[in-house]
Amino acid sequence: MVTDRRLLLRLGLFYGCYECCMNGSNSLDESDCNSMVYCCECDPKLWWACKLDPAKRAKALAEFSKKHSPKHEASEWERIANALANS
Repeated sequence: MVTDRRLLLRLGLFYGCYECCMNGSNSLDESDCNSMVYCCECDPKLWWACKLDPAKRAKALAEFSKKHSPKHEASEWERIANALANS
């Protein structure tokens, strides 16, 4: 997530959001407690800056979260992936 934030800062697209993981953290423990979900302002900026396919990214993060994250994180990415696939 740090690399994503630095990229958006470098491109001048990130100005400080306190409601998502782009806000950063003061320690690894704090970072690990934060969600991997971006807010509705930062997510499209990341998609545009990195030329990401939102549905493909959400599906990949859902699969990753099933193996490496708490259940609520995996279910959130699954919900997002389904919403993007149906849009």
